[in-house]
Amino acid sequence: MKRWLMTLMLVGMLLLTACATMTADKPEHYIGPAELSESERALANLLGENYPQQVFDFAVPETVESMSVRVLQLLDGQWVPASGGGTVGVTYTGQKGRIALDYDTLGDGVKVSIQKDGGIYRMERTVPEQIDTAGLSRAQTWLSQVVEIVPGQEIPLAIQILSSQLDIPLWGPESFAEPEKYAGHEHVFVVTVTFNEQDLGE
Repeated sequence: MKRWLMTLMLVGMLLLTACATMTADKPEHYIGPAELSESERALANLLGENYPQQVFDFAVPETVESMSVRVLQLLDGQWVPASGGGTVGVTYTGQKGRIALDYDTLGDGVKVSIQKDGGIYRMERTVPEQIDTAGLSRAQTWLSQVVEIVPGQEIPLAIQILSSQLDIPLWGPESFAEPEKYAGHEHVFVVTVTFNEQDLGE
């Protein structure tokens, strides 16, 4: 509980300072690793494990009206919503913001914080029964470069693999489009975001 409260405080500070300066190599509408200020990096180093695992900056077209964050798991070679439901939708206005992800095992839950409308929206996904990770190795990768936002296109932010295999290839989230690469691993999860030109009621 203490860790979660500290994380919320930090996420609030990070998301409310989200207007990072665009550089020439970024597309106009993008999502990528957050550009933290020196004070934000110092705070992250101070908090250590209480720091959200990944924070992403984004800039969206004026036509975007909502965003959807999903947790998916790989079953029989197909991405399906994770057990217990894995989607959160947020009506969005504005053109810049941040998304922060915090989790241990994605199949057990994830905390998502989103800057929106000058404030912060938080969602915590939990499941009634946790995954038995005994004897399983863990590997995970995150979006490490800026990618262009195309409304309606699902963008993978993080992939986590739990496997009895000792050698787990570290493919980036872009391998979301090639689920066959993950054959043979017991548990594979992904967090994605989609920016939509329709509101949540349409």
